[in-house]
Amino acid sequence: MLILATVTVAAMPGPVYRGVHAAPQLDALMLFGFVAAVFTLACYCSRTYSRSFDFGIGIGAAALAAYGFLQGAWPLGMIMGVVSFVSFAHWRYEYRRGSHRASPEQVARHANVVANQHRLSRIFGASGQN
Repeated sequence: MLILATVTVAAMPGPVYRGVHAAPQLDALMLFGFVAAVFTLACYCSRTYSRSFDFGIGIGAAALAAYGFLQGAWPLGMIMGVVSFVSFAHWRYEYRRGSHRASPEQVARHANVVANQHRLSRIFGASGQN
């Protein structure tokens, strides 16, 4: 166990000061990955408002795939490449279908209608109808 800990500490990059490694410096690649991840998450959180955010998710995932390959984490690059492909395919499907997302007013109106209905009538239809 001691040998494993020694190998792990010896393999860590960066300068050592009294046995403690310094924090990694922010470089352009790390900043690129951070911006790509924040952009992807912002688009993911906003995807209910417009189908354009599906396209944004695809762009952000492609940027994260590039970051993964450039950083040396090829599994991250491959997974994010697949996520990017699926997101672009979903955006293209929605674009060709011509669908649009509901406006906040439509969502609120639907919520009021659903709240005023009884659960069983929503599932089985209005009572008294054969």
